[in-house]
Amino acid sequence: MDGITLATQAGMRWSALIVIAVVCSGCEGQNARFEDASQSLQSLRATTTTVVHAWLNGDVSDQFARAAIERTYELAEKTRTSLTASPASLSDSRAAALATDCEQLSRALARLGDSIDRGDRAAAQTALNGVASPNPI
Repeated sequence: MDGITLATQAGMRWSALIVIAVVCSGCEGQNARFEDASQSLQSLRATTTTVVHAWLNGDVSDQFARAAIERTYELAEKTRTSLTASPASLSDSRAAALATDCEQLSRALARLGDSIDRGDRAAAQTALNGVASPNPI
């Protein structure tokens, strides 16, 4: 082999290694993002359950419970929006599943907020069932 061919082959190997490294680092970043989103959803569910149980027991006011549920809704939507920010994100089944979970939680939070506004504890207890994690990721 002449020097040009050898240099070209070595350059191709290095290029391939660089591409593989970039792809792998992207996968690690994406995995971390999905893990963060999953943990965020778990935290939002725990917060919701704690706040609603406290409201049902009369330990917190309607205003506090409503404000906490509203803020939790905003955070769930922020998480969902970050998961659906690009078509590439949604092409991953984990992102799609997490986004769906966020949407389901947001709907349950909307029902809970309405129940709190109406002072309907029975409806809040029923809506709280929608907060449970449908699909652990």
